[in-house]
Amino acid sequence: VEHVRARHLQFAMAYLRLSIFLAMVVYASCGAVELTSTNYKEVVEDSGKSAFVKFFAPWCGHCKQMAPAWAELGDAFKDSTKVVIGDVDCTSDGGKELCNANGIKGYPSVKFMGAGGGSYEDYQGGRDVASLKKFAENLGPACSLANKEACDAAQITFLTEWAAKSAAERTAEIERMEAEVKVFTETHEENTKKLQADFQASKTKAEDGATALKPSIGMLKSIKVGADGKAEL
Repeated sequence: VEHVRARHLQFAMAYLRLSIFLAMVVYASCGAVELTSTNYKEVVEDSGKSAFVKFFAPWCGHCKQMAPAWAELGDAFKDSTKVVIGDVDCTSDGGKELCNANGIKGYPSVKFMGAGGGSYEDYQGGRDVASLKKFAENLGPACSLANKEACDAAQITFLTEWAAKSAAERTAEIERMEAEVKVFTETHEENTKKLQADFQASKTKAEDGATALKPSIGMLKSIKVGADGKAEL
């Protein structure tokens, strides 16, 4: 018996070591770059590449479901000269700042930004490998002074106007716009909370009404009708 137990334990330990080794291989093959507040400027802002980034939390179930597809995407683009596939752990010390700066509220949040900087936009496509790869392949540069070919006429006018202003004026305008974005976001959140409260109140009213009527419905259904058409008392 002891011999059998020893063999089972030996097998279990070998299986555990193999599992750890395979996990390390999978992790090592993942081309998604872990982005933090420390390396973000170098890896994204100064890279001249577009960015396709997943903001996540390790405990998130949907994040875990998406992880294999994102890992495969990262591996496919790890040597790309056009796009950075990034991961930001919103629970880590290095990731919290990036998540807060980009207004991340739910997980996973997948966003993209063209080369040359600008602001992130929400990715609305499919989360399977094929959809992610197709989007990354077509991810182009964002409109900026360095990438005017990506701008339309209105954007060129906007850039020209603000390039002529002082850095202080541009900073003030950025702060004004970001404050406006914050108001929009907070208003949406307040409206969502109100809708949720209204939904809960309506649900409670419906449940209470049904609960009050069901006993009477049951009693009415329990009344048997005799052959003469009269209720049997």
